[in-house]
Amino acid sequence: MATQDDARGREMRTGHPAPAADTAADQPWWVTAIVIIGALAVLSLTVGALFDPQTVLAPGQHMSAAAHVWARYAAAYNVALGVALLALLAIRARRILAGALVQAAFAEVLLAVVAIIDHRWEQIPADIILLIAFVVSASRLFGQPPWRTAAWRDSR
Repeated sequence: MATQDDARGREMRTGHPAPAADTAADQPWWVTAIVIIGALAVLSLTVGALFDPQTVLAPGQHMSAAAHVWARYAAAYNVALGVALLALLAIRARRILAGALVQAAFAEVLLAVVAIIDHRWEQIPADIILLIAFVVSASRLFGQPPWRTAAWRDSR
């Protein structure tokens, strides 16, 4: 296993950053905690969408057949994302997990926008907290912020 000095030297020689953390010891406990809590939060949206779809509507709106269909589609997306986060964590696919966390962060941005449009102010703090937690975790797994293109490129 390469040391931190080896990784810095490799970056200086090649111009490419060192690969993201490869072992469980390299991943801090808080990244694991954020992934688990975030996945549970995403999965909890599934429960609401399937069993109490009224929760996805703005105040004063009434449930229609179309809203029921939309809620089931939203539930399917939430299950896929939540299970993917947990599965990627379990198999230690850190770079793919980082990408999934960026996708989850983008979903939180969109959820916050919808909350603003629907005047659901109580939802916005949770969206912002998850957004920040997902981006910070993805940055740690990538070894650099996800908005840098080098984070997405394969290192050789």
